[in-house]
Amino acid sequence: MSDVAADIRAVAATAPDVPHAARQLLEAAILPAAKRHGGAVIRTCHRVEWYREGPEDPRDLLVGHGAVIPDGTTIASGLDAVGRLVTVSLGLDSVVLGEDQILHQVRQAVIDARAAGPFGGELAFAFDAALHAGRLGRTWRSVRSQSIADVAIARAVSMAGPARDRRVLVVGTGEMGRLAVRAAQAAGADVALASRNGARSREAAATLGVAPWPTDPGLLLADVAIVLIALGGTWDLRPESVRALTAGPVVVDLSMPAALSADVVAALGRRSIGIDDLAVAEVDTASSPVRAGEDARYRDRLVGLRDRTIETFRVRAEARRAAGAARALAATVERERHAALAALFRGRPDLAPRDQAAIEAMTVRLTDRLFGSALERLAADGDGPDGRAVRQVFDL
Repeated sequence: MSDVAADIRAVAATAPDVPHAARQLLEAAILPAAKRHGGAVIRTCHRVEWYREGPEDPRDLLVGHGAVIPDGTTIASGLDAVGRLVTVSLGLDSVVLGEDQILHQVRQAVIDARAAGPFGGELAFAFDAALHAGRLGRTWRSVRSQSIADVAIARAVSMAGPARDRRVLVVGTGEMGRLAVRAAQAAGADVALASRNGARSREAAATLGVAPWPTDPGLLLADVAIVLIALGGTWDLRPESVRALTAGPVVVDLSMPAALSADVVAALGRRSIGIDDLAVAEVDTASSPVRAGEDARYRDRLVGLRDRTIETFRVRAEARRAAGAARALAATVERERHAALAALFRGRPDLAPRDQAAIEAMTVRLTDRLFGSALERLAADGDGPDGRAVRQVFDL
C-alpha cells in the first residue's frame, strides 16, 4: 500500500451523523486551530471539514483549542483523506448530487487558506486535483442543476401538497434566499419575499419578480402554504405572527444557525423542517423516471471520475517524491565528493592544478558509474522497493 500523502489528514463533521449544534461547537475550535496550524476548512450548512498536512493528529490539536470531538466525527488520512476531498468536491455525498454550492465552498476554503498563510505541499496538489475534478464533473450534467432549496421545496410539498398557485413565503435575500425563490417559482408557487431589511427585500423582490412582504407578516401568514427561511440570524416575530405561523404553513428553516426559536419549532411540531432534516433522504426530488435515470448515470460517471482522480493523484505524488529523493541522493553524492576532494587536496598541497583537475574529473566519472543507474532507477521506481531501499540506506 502506498504511503504517499500520509501526512494529509482530515477531520469531518457532517449531517446527519453530527447534529448542527455539535458542528457549530467543533467549527468554533477548528477555525482558530486552522489559523495557527494551517490547512483549509470547508464549511457548508451540512458540514465542517478541516484538511491539513502534518504528522500531528488533528484531534490533539483541536483538543488543545478546547474542542470536544463529537460522536460521528470522521477522521481520515493519506489517500483516504484525499479521496474524501475529491468526493466532497464532486458533490457525491451532498444532499443534491453534484450541487454547485459545494464546489464554490471548496474553492473558498482554498482562497481563505492562502490568505491566512503559506498553502502548498501535497495538500495544495490534492485541492487542485479535487477542484479540477469538480469542474469537469459539472460539465457532464444534462439537466438543470438543483440546490438544497429544491430539496426543501420537495420536502415541504410532500407534507403541504402541491405548491402550484399557492402562496410560498421566502424569508431572506441572500444567496440561499434567492435559490429558494427560484425553487418555489419552478414549483409554480405564488412567491412572496421578506427580509429583516425592508429596502433590500423590495429591491430583491423587484429583481426576482415576486411580491415584497414585511419582515413580520402577522395575519398574512394565514394564507401561506409553505415558508422557507434563509436568514443569517433569528427571525423575530410578534406573538400574532407566531400564532399564524404555527397554525398553518409547513416551515423549512434553511438557516445555520436556526432562525426560529426552540419554542416556535416545538409549536410547529412535524410541520417544522430543519436544515439537518434535509440531509436525511425522504423525498425523491427527481421530477420523473427520466430524471432519476439521468441522475443514476451521472452518479456512475462521477464515481469513475473520483476513482481516476485519486489514482492520478497517487501516481503523480509518487513521481514527485521519487524526483525529490533522486535530487536528494544526487546532492548527497555531490556533497561527499566535494568533501573528499577538499580533504585530499589539503593533504597534498604539492599537486599541480592540472593533476587536481584530472583527479576531480576521475571522481565525476566514478560517481556517475557508481550512482548514475541508482538515480535512474529511483526516479523510475517511485515508491517501489528500490526507492524505499535507497531512501533507507542514504537516510533521505
